[in-house]
Amino acid sequence: MSVHTVERILWEFGDKPARAKEFTGDPDAYLSRYPLTEEEFRMLRYMDVKAMDDYGVSNLLAMMAWPLVKGSNPLIVFEYLKRMN
Repeated sequence: MSVHTVERILWEFGDKPARAKEFTGDPDAYLSRYPLTEEEFRMLRYMDVKAMDDYGVSNLLAMMAWPLVKGSNPLIVFEYLKRMN
């Protein structure tokens, strides 16, 4: 549908971290509420931050959402950066 929809979902993770937990519990069910294209669904489902970047999604939003979805390990930022390359 749009970059805006993808960014709105990422923003919701930061705005209400319980939503990020709900997403990690059942990503398919969580994402089914939104009008996403197959590509957008896949990017979000697998937190493909490189694909999101290529699609035009804000890097800041993706980086903010990354630890909320992937965990708070102190080295998690390096995993994010590795996936961006």
